[in-house]
Amino acid sequence: MIAMKSNFYKENRKGQSAIEYLTTYGWALLAIVIVGAVLMQMGVFSQCQQVTPKFSGQQASVATFSPTGTNSLQFEVQAINKDLTDVGVAVDVDDDGNYDYNNSGAVSSIAAGDSAVVTLDTGSEFSSGECASATLALNYTVEELTDNTITTGSAQLTWPVP
Repeated sequence: MIAMKSNFYKENRKGQSAIEYLTTYGWALLAIVIVGAVLMQMGVFSQCQQVTPKFSGQQASVATFSPTGTNSLQFEVQAINKDLTDVGVAVDVDDDGNYDYNNSGAVSSIAAGDSAVVTLDTGSEFSSGECASATLALNYTVEELTDNTITTGSAQLTWPVP
């Protein structure tokens, strides 16, 4: 009978050790899950990254792009080798080929080699925290050319909405 009690206590100690192990590491695992959830909610693991359009026409290019909130976008447009007038941007947010927001003539002129900031109001199209994307077109006029109103090719924009 004494041998039986001894065996019983050994098995209880193994069970107690297993419970202590699970409790200790369970709390640590729970803390890691909570921290991960908070970081995910804050957008730390977001796959959405701001992409500046990498395109330019013969006379103009977009140097920088930045969202200025949930309802406007800013573009730094650079005149490459000719003076530009009536500079504007157009954005198609639903990829249907029709530009939903257009501000042609937003900047009256940009001298060759200079740049100017063009702001485009998008209303309340985008919600804070979402990953937005749109197609951009750059519009401008070059007085020296016969066909002087130019729209460059389009470029895809992607950005996290602040």
